[in-house]
Amino acid sequence: MFQTSNHGLFLKVGMLLLMASLSLATACDSASDGKSNSGGDGDSDSDGDGDTDGDGDGDGQYLIEAYMGGPLSLDGFSVYVGRINNSDPSAKDATITINGTSVVLRPLMSDDNDAVYYAAGVGYEPNKAFQVEVSLGGKTASCSFTAPEGTDVNFDPDTDITLAAGDPLNLTWVFSGGTPQQLHLTIYNETTTQVDEDLDPSTTTYTVPGSETADWGGSGATYVASVDLGEFAYPFTGSLAAVTSVTALVLPGAATSVIMAK
Repeated sequence: MFQTSNHGLFLKVGMLLLMASLSLATACDSASDGKSNSGGDGDSDSDGDGDTDGDGDGDGQYLIEAYMGGPLSLDGFSVYVGRINNSDPSAKDATITINGTSVVLRPLMSDDNDAVYYAAGVGYEPNKAFQVEVSLGGKTASCSFTAPEGTDVNFDPDTDITLAAGDPLNLTWVFSGGTPQQLHLTIYNETTTQVDEDLDPSTTTYTVPGSETADWGGSGATYVASVDLGEFAYPFTGSLAAVTSVTALVLPGAATSVIMAK
């Protein structure tokens, strides 16, 4: 298992479930004729090994990016399957389960090169073990992980904050579901990030001194204070999975507005 404190990194993985087809399809299209090759075997590479992009990922491997949390409910589970070699079976033909529950194809969001699968109600709980299985074209991939502690965080009080420039900003939050493994705080607006910091996971208060808020802009300037519980990536193993295949888990966060006083 890998952990990252790069806030928002795996939100991009969620977007890949909808958008990765653009980049991967372009790569596949560049080798889509399947006929022009010096190996004479009908694949689109020069050495006849089925790898069209030279990275060693041919021979029936697929990019698998599974996603739980973030903008999705933790009870929802999505999987993107990307075909690397056009001569391999359609990405729409995968069989996917999570803890034995079928993850079904979303046909309107899928084609032979890029397919999206989804399951609702997977029963997310802290410390619960998950097993993801993917099979396609006679090959398999699997990903095992245990959900971390900490499922929710809320600011206390959960209301907007009005702050005079030069006054300290005091933030407090509470956890439910146990102490998280990671904690990240960001205070930002459209143009400026004032705080971007990893905190000790047991932290429940944070103060920005008045000497710093004095430069936060004039009356009416608004910032967002956001605290989140971390982002995790668990790799797939097996002959089906390309080397970058992962399940990404983004635990929920909380946000409140900080409005500079008039």
